[in-house]
Amino acid sequence: MDVITCYKLSPDNQDMQINPDYTVSFDRAEWIIGDFDLVAIEAGAQIAAMAEASHKGLCVGPTALSNKKARKNALSRGLDSLTVVMDDSLWNADTNLTASILAAAVRKDQECRIVICGEGSADFYYRQTGMQLGELLGWPAINGISKVLEIGEASVTALRTTEDSVQKIVIPLPAVLSVTADYAPSRIPTMKDILSAGKKPVEEVALEDLGSFESKVQIDSILAPKSRDRKGIIIDAAVDEAVDLFVEHLAKEGLV
Repeated sequence: MDVITCYKLSPDNQDMQINPDYTVSFDRAEWIIGDFDLVAIEAGAQIAAMAEASHKGLCVGPTALSNKKARKNALSRGLDSLTVVMDDSLWNADTNLTASILAAAVRKDQECRIVICGEGSADFYYRQTGMQLGELLGWPAINGISKVLEIGEASVTALRTTEDSVQKIVIPLPAVLSVTADYAPSRIPTMKDILSAGKKPVEEVALEDLGSFESKVQIDSILAPKSRDRKGIIIDAAVDEAVDLFVEHLAKEGLV
C-alpha cells in the first residue's frame, strides 16, 4: 500500500508587498510549505506507519517548486519520496485545475490506497482541493479527519470533527482524507532527517505527460483592500446598550 500526501508551496505572507496601485507583489517572497500542509505531511507519515505503507509526497505548481531547500524540507518530515509536477501555467491555479492534475498523478500509482490533504492552503484557503480530488478519482472524500484509529485491508476507521460533534466513521478504501489543522504537531526534523532527505528520490513530471488540463476560473486581478484610518470610537457600556450604540454608529456611516 502507498499513502500519498498532497501539499502546496506558497509565497511567505510575511514577505508580501502592497504596491501603490494595491496590487500584491510576492517577488521577494520565499516559497514555503504552509502550516496546514506541514500537519498533513505529519499525518500522512503517521498513517503510513500504521499501515506499514510507503509515504509519498505529491506537489503541483509553478517552477518555484524547483526550490531544493523546500523539497528537502518536505522530505525531512517523513516522506519516503517526492513527485513534483511543475509548469509556469500553474501560477494561481484554481482548485479544480490543481485537483485534476493531482488525480492524474495519483492514478499513475497503482498501489495508492490513501491520499492525505491538508485542511486548506496557506494562501487562498479554499478547502476544496481534497473534495474535488476525491470526486475526480471516484473515491470517498472526507474532510475534518482529526484522527485515524485503525487501517484495514478495505477500510479506515477515523474520527471526524465537525462544529458541534466528533463522529467515529468507517471509510472504504481507496479514499481521500483531508485532515484538520490540529491532527498532529508538525515534526521538527533532526540533523539525521535533513541529511537523509538529500538521498531520497525526487521525480519531476512534465505537465503534458499527465494529459491536457484547462482552468475553469479566470483571475483578472488580485488586489489588497484599501487602508482606512481607524475611527477611534470606544464604546464603554453594558452589552445591550453597547450593541445599540454600535448599530447607531453603523447607521450614521450608512452601513446598515
